[in-house]
Amino acid sequence: IGRASGSYSWYEMQVASKETGKKFEQPKIIYGGLSVNPRFTIDYNNFYVNGNIYVIPKGDKKLLGILNSKLGWFLISNVCSRVQGGFAILPSYFEKIPIPTKNSSKIEHLVTDMLALNKELQNAQQVEKKSEIEKKIIKTDDVINEEVYKLYGITDEEKKIIELT
Repeated sequence: IGRASGSYSWYEMQVASKETGKKFEQPKIIYGGLSVNPRFTIDYNNFYVNGNIYVIPKGDKKLLGILNSKLGWFLISNVCSRVQGGFAILPSYFEKIPIPTKNSSKIEHLVTDMLALNKELQNAQQVEKKSEIEKKIIKTDDVINEEVYKLYGITDEEKKIIELT
């Protein structure tokens, strides 16, 4: 974030430079800097963020699936600093998380489904409908976790360790 020349009071917002602005005006993964569980989402609406919200300037659904998976959270929780019962998820920590280069259209498809289910859940009015959608979300989440394990070549023994932490 840059600032135009001139004097400013301490409370005045900084203005995004043209280079920084380009990162916001494309599909991107957004996440909070402090979290107790995986809370990554994707933005296709060119939203700008501020405060303790960070951006990964990629609209990569496979990466989104990995970051929100049990394995992704296991990796994050092992490289990030513990803060107030959660973790400080700073951009510099992502360099320490291995991301497979192998494509996974199945994960991408499942993440597309998950995004649609969560949107549907937000719009659902009836309790029964919400419950039905929540069950689909849990099932889809389980399948994503299994696909991420496969992508990383995780054994059943390693899976048990990951799921116990």
